[in-house]
Parts: sequence; structure tokens; C-alpha cells
Amino acid sequence: MCGRIAQPFNAGDLDPITRRSGTEPNRPAQWNVSPSTFIVALARADYGECTVINPYWGFIAPWSKVSDPDLVEIKPINAKAETVGQSKLFGKALQMTRCLVPVTAWYEWRQVAPGVKQPYAIGRADRNVITLGGVYCVHRDRSGVRMRSLAIITTPAPPLLAEIHERAPLIIGERHRALWLGIDPCDPTPFLHSRHDADLVSWPVPRAVNSRHNEGPALLEPIELAQMMH
Repeated sequence: MCGRIAQPFNAGDLDPITRRSGTEPNRPAQWNVSPSTFIVALARADYGECTVINPYWGFIAPWSKVSDPDLVEIKPINAKAETVGQSKLFGKALQMTRCLVPVTAWYEWRQVAPGVKQPYAIGRADRNVITLGGVYCVHRDRSGVRMRSLAIITTPAPPLLAEIHERAPLIIGERHRALWLGIDPCDPTPFLHSRHDADLVSWPVPRAVNSRHNEGPALLEPIELAQMMH
């Protein structure tokens, strides 16, 4: 599962991905981004370049007659790589509207004692940006205003991460970003079975991240595990 991410981006931080100068993420830097909010993502623009979008994290069915996400009951935040291509819900989006979700890390919770879960951050050892594979759908409300909704694709976790959680987000490496976005045409299926970066590491973080209302860079700082009992 991927249910919490860190997107502490400022103007220009995404330039290496968009290959443009001064890319604006259109959202303030956030270290504790949760579902049912509008997040930073990257998609293929009509003119074939990579552009920033801000979709709602929770996929709304293309055939839904309700565009207000607060009124939609079923809006999955993740799509399984094993079934996304055959899914009635996600299949068309996989072919037509794939996206990237840039993060510096994502969070998972590991059971460490009865009733006690320790949050971990997972990211690159060098803390560089990771791009997660996602799919999105476009809706229009009655006034014609366009809104996008998104799900992040997940795969079985590699051995390095499996002891924390059995699932992990699909990572799209730098060499394959343009292909995944469809800037360069391709069949997305092989990417669904790609291996995770070997450079991924995990570290325990403060339990303050448990609340979606807490924010700030301290949430990504590593802690000593003994602190979890205090």
C-alpha cells in the first residue's frame, strides 16, 4: 500500500524531471500528504511535454455521475500492478492517462508490538526525488470545470521492504519517465513488473506523522527506535 507521501517541493525542484526552468509545483511544500487531498503529479501535456497537474488522490470511476470527491463513496487510492491492466476501473487510464507522482519519500507502518505500529519513511539513500507510477481520470462538473483524480500503482514489496509492508509503490526510473508518461509511445505493461531501485532505504520517523494534520521537515528525520515508547 502507499497511503502517505512527502512532497516538500518548491519552485524549480522538479526542473530535472520536467526539463524546464522554474517548474512550479502549484502546492506548498508538504511532508505529510494524505489521500483525499489534491497532490502534485506530472503528466503529458497536449503538446507532448511534461506538465504539473494537481489531481485528487482517490480515483473516481470514469463513468461516475458525481464529480465532487466528497460525495463519492468508492475512490481507491492505489491500483495493483498485477490487475490494473485488466481492470474495468483503471484499464483505460493505464493506456491513456498515466502520470508520475514525485516524492522524496513515502511512509509505511510496521507492527512492533500488540497495538503499536512504528512509522517508517522509505526513499533513496541520497534523498533525491523518486517518481511513482500512477493513473488518473479527468472529470468535469456541471459548470464544466475540469478535475482529475488519481491512484498510485503498487507492486509486491521487494525483500528489503517486505518486513515493513507487503506492498510498495511502483517506481518509474529516470530513463523511463518519458515512456511512462506517453511522451514517447510505448506499451506500459513491462513497467508494471519492473524491479525497485536498489538504492532504496528505510528509516524510523516520529509518530507525529500518524496524524495527517501534522506537518514539517521534522517528520522525515530519523529517530532512535527507543523513542517510540515515549
